[in-house]
Amino acid sequence: MTTLFTVVVAFISFRYIFSVIFKNDEPLRKEAENKVSLFQYLYNSQHLDKIYNESCDDFQQATPRDEFLSIMNGKMDVFGEFEHSTLLYSNVINSKKIILSYRTTYKHYSLIEEFIYNYNDKKDLCLQSFYIDDSGKRGNVIKLK
Repeated sequence: MTTLFTVVVAFISFRYIFSVIFKNDEPLRKEAENKVSLFQYLYNSQHLDKIYNESCDDFQQATPRDEFLSIMNGKMDVFGEFEHSTLLYSNVINSKKIILSYRTTYKHYSLIEEFIYNYNDKKDLCLQSFYIDDSGKRGNVIKLK
């Protein structure tokens, strides 16, 4: 009986410590995934200003609006419309920064994209960084049509 009690106490203690150390980051991941879905919808509907306006201040300081719009319009010309994506990897750092990597398929190409979202000072989740792996460093770039 004492051995069973010890095992039960050890198990409960382990679960408690595990839950404290490894917080449930699923709600943060889901919120960031929803932001990526919105990004993709806005891209297809050509509401690029809205994507830019919802990005973090440091993103806007690093990338002027006109440059961002030019890049995104060039992306549409080369890749075509967004069709679908598959989440490959996600990571939450300090319950503040969420990194999401996708295999994204456009009309003309399939490639890897990375989105980094961060909570700003107002506690809003905003786009901090967006990376299009058009050189194939993180996965094959596949020409479709």
